[in-house]
Amino acid sequence: MREFWIRTVSVLGIVGILFGYNMVLEARAKDEQITELNGRLAEAQEAAASEENSGGGNYQDGNYTGEAVGFGGTVSVEVTVADGSITGVDIISADGEDGAYLTMAEGIIPAIIEAQSAEVDTISGATFSSEGIRDAAAQALEKAVN
Repeated sequence: MREFWIRTVSVLGIVGILFGYNMVLEARAKDEQITELNGRLAEAQEAAASEENSGGGNYQDGNYTGEAVGFGGTVSVEVTVADGSITGVDIISADGEDGAYLTMAEGIIPAIIEAQSAEVDTISGATFSSEGIRDAAAQALEKAVN
């Protein structure tokens, strides 16, 4: 009979340990989910604030130029604004830029037009060249703000 009670207590102890372990795992999963959701919320709030602060309709119509340093030197762009929105970004000059990097960096232009702001991510593989385009567009857009 004594052996029965020892085994029963042992089984109950193991069940208790497993139950506690599962509680810890559930708590960790909830903490990770809360952290992920807070990150998503922060991103959504930043996007909404960015859209409010720099969305379409906030610019004076016209063509505006800006310059910034890219990978190989100065990059000059012209930003076209129509009906208060960015409708085009054209590279005027980028004499010192490597052609391959510049071609890749031009992929930032649709992102600027879509975001209606120069606050966009750079292009991987052409980081410095795309920074030049982005910063030159930002300088041009400063001139266009209502």
